[in-house]
Amino acid sequence: MLADLSQVTRAPSMPAVAAIIAASLLMAACAAPRAKIVLDENATATSCPPTCPPTVMVTIIKAGPGFAIAVSQDPIEFRTTGRGAIVWKIDDANSSSGWRFTNDGIEIRDPGGEFDNPRPGQQVFTWNNRNSKSGTNSYKYTIRVTDGTTTYALDPTIKNQN
Repeated sequence: MLADLSQVTRAPSMPAVAAIIAASLLMAACAAPRAKIVLDENATATSCPPTCPPTVMVTIIKAGPGFAIAVSQDPIEFRTTGRGAIVWKIDDANSSSGWRFTNDGIEIRDPGGEFDNPRPGQQVFTWNNRNSKSGTNSYKYTIRVTDGTTTYALDPTIKNQN
């Protein structure tokens, strides 16, 4: 007796399965909320988790005919009193493609004496955060990157809470 094969479907090829998995992961990553780094009063220079001082990864993505900037944390939240550094780093793939910070690559608007000692670099940019004011204080800042031809900007937030 012969089996009825009319209801049997062929399994997708391995490249098709890989493409489906990659597309699913990409959609999940785009839909996921941005991570926040929160530093609390128990964090110290020696007990900080690996994300302390916070390192904000800066990624440049294709957006229509141009590009856009994405960051790994927005806002960056501090819930501790005292000085700490914030480090912004252009991801390796974008660095090797020629993307870099401009000379004013991280500009904190109206810093109110809370931020000092900016240390610009082409791939890494650092500011010190004094975080000395009581209450919750938000600070907008601008990230500027360039590929040598065009400059792109993004305006995320730093939130200090004491």
